[in-house]
Amino acid sequence: MLSELEHSFTELQSSAPSLSQLPPHFTDRLEMTQNSFRAKEPILALRRALLSLGPQSRSKELVGECWLQSARVARKAGHHQTAFNALLNAENTHLAELVTEKAKWLWSKGDVHEALIVLQKGVTQCFPDDQPLTDPRSLQTKSRAMLLVGRFMEETANFESNAIMKAYKDVTNLLPEWEDGNFYLAKYYDKVMPMVTDNKLEKQGNLIRYIVTYFGKALQFGNQYIYQAMPRMLSLWLDFGAKVCECEKAGRADRQMRQELGKINAAVSEHCDNLAPYQFLTAFSQLISRVCHSSDEVFTVLMTIVAKVFLKYPQQAMWLMTAVSK
Repeated sequence: MLSELEHSFTELQSSAPSLSQLPPHFTDRLEMTQNSFRAKEPILALRRALLSLGPQSRSKELVGECWLQSARVARKAGHHQTAFNALLNAENTHLAELVTEKAKWLWSKGDVHEALIVLQKGVTQCFPDDQPLTDPRSLQTKSRAMLLVGRFMEETANFESNAIMKAYKDVTNLLPEWEDGNFYLAKYYDKVMPMVTDNKLEKQGNLIRYIVTYFGKALQFGNQYIYQAMPRMLSLWLDFGAKVCECEKAGRADRQMRQELGKINAAVSEHCDNLAPYQFLTAFSQLISRVCHSSDEVFTVLMTIVAKVFLKYPQQAMWLMTAVSK
């Protein structure tokens, strides 16, 4: 606490504080503390006290951000009344992030429909369609709120799949290079695929291509969901290739199925060029287990990925490859 007092006084009194002018370690110090209400709330309370000593016009935004952080920590700890009091104090600052946190607070209490209504209304009011956004912080805030709208719509199960799909696509259109938006869109495609295609192979190819594409895009921009996205992406690709090959041998494969497989192979090849070798290393045992794939086209792309990983990490890859050396 004494260290926080010294750093905060030095940094915040030397210049006009604002969220965009804060030094990175001002927020990093809070993230390094234990993720609990008991550890973080005293620090946030100290920061609010220090900020309130300065001119209100300069520190109002930062005080509101501290109240929002207090509400977030209290909500995660299950202290709903404390979180509500913090949200009330943060309302005076009119921060756009307040809408998202208030919706999450309502959702945690079980008011799912009210949470969705508050969130949709807040997005419309805080981010009108006739006002284009150029600030990266505002873009990120709007994208998070829109993604939360889609997730709430999915969880309530009161909306058609097309409406939920549109909500997720709007997020990727607004912020294409965001890991979360691409991941949740691919995840929802994967969820609705059995219902949309009636488990028919000839209808799955197009959806699998979308799933593989968006899972790969998510992995390009972060590794938060790598242990969910990478195995699922590879499984869908390899399984579809094997099914198409079986249909060809039985004389049941049509032109559309082969075309879809070619598009999926092209998408995976593009991911092979864009993704780092260590990302494929996390699922290397899965790749090695399918090294004798029946489809020649899939086998070619698969060997390209295996070779890329082996050249970068020969010691780690060699031990995994010895299991299938025979």
